[in-house]
Amino acid sequence: MHKRLLTFIWFMLFSCLSISNSSIDIDKIYKEYRDKEVMQIIYRYHYDIKAKDTIAKIYDYASKYNISFEIFTNLVYNESSFDSMATSYKGAKGLCQIMPKTARQLANLLGRKHYNLYNRDDNLELGAFYLSLLLNFCQPDEALARYYAGKNWGSYVTSNYVKSILIFF
Repeated sequence: MHKRLLTFIWFMLFSCLSISNSSIDIDKIYKEYRDKEVMQIIYRYHYDIKAKDTIAKIYDYASKYNISFEIFTNLVYNESSFDSMATSYKGAKGLCQIMPKTARQLANLLGRKHYNLYNRDDNLELGAFYLSLLLNFCQPDEALARYYAGKNWGSYVTSNYVKSILIFF
């Protein structure tokens, strides 16, 4: 994560030095950097280009909650194949496949009274926040296992799930 932050800072400084106008548009610089990172992820993992907007939002929430953009993108892909209307047979909903009870608890921690698990932004924010909480207490492989299986996180199926997300790490 530190390497990505240093790259972003270097990119911002380089961009600022090349701007002849005295006004600096930080949002524009951030979006240009984000778009470059998004396209790299799409090509590296062979994701559908139609998911570009969703992956850009994944980048925003990964940055907001200080989690790995690549890991969070792979998690969302493995959970829902970037389908915001996905619903599992157990009742998990949306891009990050969050159970309604877990969503209520997370929304409460965030101070949110209203959310929709089928809304891209709501779901990604809850999913990123949840993963960041788990990563604060566990190593990445255990955090992903707990994200996927909750209290039943020690099974063989969970192990395969973690491997599928961390495949290139």
